Amino acid sequence: MRIGVHRSGRGHRGVALIEASVVLGMLILLLLGIMEVGRALMAYNLLTRSVRAGARLAVVTPDLQQDDPRGVSRINDLLDDGGVTASSGPQVRFVGGLPDPGDPQRGLMIRVDAETDFVPAVSMVFSGLIPLRAQVVARHE
Repeated sequence: MRIGVHRSGRGHRGVALIEASVVLGMLILLLLGIMEVGRALMAYNLLTRSVRAGARLAVVTPDLQQDDPRGVSRINDLLDDGGVTASSGPQVRFVGGLPDPGDPQRGLMIRVDAETDFVPAVSMVFSGLIPLRAQVVARHE
């Protein structure tokens, strides 16, 4: 008869497996969250770069019109290249009213803006759409 011999670990066989599954689940959730934030920042960076490029084109265009198709198409082309779609059409507007026909546009303020909805790939990390908006105000040259 054996007295005093005790097997260690008896009754604790599944504890390590349960702990590992809980920790692994939290790490995967954290990793997915980091990836989603990275994707959202990439989409926002692409949106701001394309609006900036549209504004740059607008300020050097001598015969610029309200919602000029050249600036709008430049923004849409850059967004399409990055796989992002503008939720509402990009806008090229004069700040403070339209210039008089025949008057030089030099010095007038121009506002260029665009919006997009970021769609998270993993809905359990973020739910719904996340609106992203970029705006540039520049002086016409």
